[in-house]
Amino acid sequence: MNTQPKLKADESNHLNCLSEGVLNDYVDQNLSSAERIQIVVHLDSCESCKSMVGDFQEIVSLAAELKPAPVPSDVSRRLRQRLAQDLDSKLFANKNN
Repeated sequence: MNTQPKLKADESNHLNCLSEGVLNDYVDQNLSSAERIQIVVHLDSCESCKSMVGDFQEIVSLAAELKPAPVPSDVSRRLRQRLAQDLDSKLFANKNN
């Protein structure tokens, strides 16, 4: 398995910059320790990637503050009816098998 983070050339032609996906995985802590260390070293010398990590961290922080939107009562009612119909049809089909 290759433990090197994927590199890309960004719009500024930084040939050693990391892809947005790798930086996102870094923020989400979905990388191995070795990959994280490589990224930290890169971030020490790359303002572009450091800025993108900051943006991703801000997005994660803001998303964590979001409250669930209430489901409109008519949507909730129709969903419950549909689920009940589906469950009834599956139960009926199982009785006939």
